[in-house]
Amino acid sequence: MEAIRYEVRDTNTNLQAILSIIDSNCTKRVILFASPTKETQEMSHSDGPDPRLPLLSALAEYEIPHIATIYIVFDGLFLTAALRPRYPDIKKLLDIAQESGKVFFAKERAPFTSALTPANAVEELLKIKNIAKLNKESRASFFSLLSAIPEESIV
Repeated sequence: MEAIRYEVRDTNTNLQAILSIIDSNCTKRVILFASPTKETQEMSHSDGPDPRLPLLSALAEYEIPHIATIYIVFDGLFLTAALRPRYPDIKKLLDIAQESGKVFFAKERAPFTSALTPANAVEELLKIKNIAKLNKESRASFFSLLSAIPEESIV
């Protein structure tokens, strides 16, 4: 298995990176995850300070035609909805993800994986089997893992 980790940058760059992956014809599927809401043993300094929890992470299955399938891990302090000013970023991601038809989400919290190698992070994330397609009907379920405030009440 080939696996790489996206190098976390600023929020705008992070958002554009995942949107580009979702938009790519080479992307077969993307799974979105929500981290724990409190610090755990797996949490590392790259997951940022506790007030930003839960974090959004993602795993993309990207196919380089006739060469290989690569898993791209987006974790660490990648994106968060815990801070109200970051909501527009999450909304944009979910809007585009919902329309793409190739984005799924874990219905349970994923462990922090940024301290693991990319391959081990992929293995841990793929252990989560409770996955659903992100669509209009399921979106609120995923957002509830990211924020205690219902999405429709955020302005």
